[in-house]
Amino acid sequence: MPLSLASRIADFLYPPYCTVCLAVLPSDLNSASYLSAPFCNNCMPSELYAAASPGQRQGAGRTNLKEAQDTRAYCRQCGAAACSLCPGSDICIVCAAFPAPVRQLRSALVYAGAAKRAICAFKYRAQRSMAPYFGRLLAQTLAGNLPDHPAFVEPRWDVVLAVPSSTDTLRGRGFNHVGLAARNFCRITGLKLDLLALRSSRIRKPQAGVPLNERTRNVQNAFQARTRLKNLSVLLLDDVITSGATVWAATNAVLTAGALSVDVLTIARSPRFSINRISAQTINHG
Repeated sequence: MPLSLASRIADFLYPPYCTVCLAVLPSDLNSASYLSAPFCNNCMPSELYAAASPGQRQGAGRTNLKEAQDTRAYCRQCGAAACSLCPGSDICIVCAAFPAPVRQLRSALVYAGAAKRAICAFKYRAQRSMAPYFGRLLAQTLAGNLPDHPAFVEPRWDVVLAVPSSTDTLRGRGFNHVGLAARNFCRITGLKLDLLALRSSRIRKPQAGVPLNERTRNVQNAFQARTRLKNLSVLLLDDVITSGATVWAATNAVLTAGALSVDVLTIARSPRFSINRISAQTINHG
């Protein structure tokens, strides 16, 4: 459909731009395409988190994505690759040695390269126009529409929560970026969203600036959940999981409020997540 004169003038005065590098995008890009992926080709996140090893992806001979997921070739709890599973178990070595309070953990992207740059722009440069993209990406992850990606087992939830920003961070940034992505995610999935059931209960430093050996202490008792979560199955959303400290603390608060279970879905996870998780828990318990 031809663009209206008003649309042409608006595109001339305010051309679409890449939300990461700020390069001007093609003038024929319509608003729907821009909202679905507000990036240039160089900045489009492509670092999908994949649980299957290259050999599994190439030689398994599976006919479709659903069949590949049903083989459960990954850790049932954290979604790690099958090569890390305990013998005769569907739990990986790290989850067995360092139990986590979450029932299941899944991530859409690896926090590296273009994905890292995009998330940093969304988080630190207030690029709110990325929220629909990340909400849609989380919905695709939940639906099992990403290749070689671990699906949730028995995906049933009563409510969706978002990890809240600290009070100081929220005051400085002006918005909770995870909450924005969560709104778009729930519009797509139809799941119920409650952004007030989990809140920050004290001032804490941003985890990005805290050494690994201090992260668990930094978020200890940092969250408080409302009792209306009692007897509910919860899906908790966050942006990046690095060592698990923030997500574990938020999960413990939700379980303390009486929730039956907590599954976690993040936009990305650190490529060193398992190593960071071991290091953090060893340091804090050793």
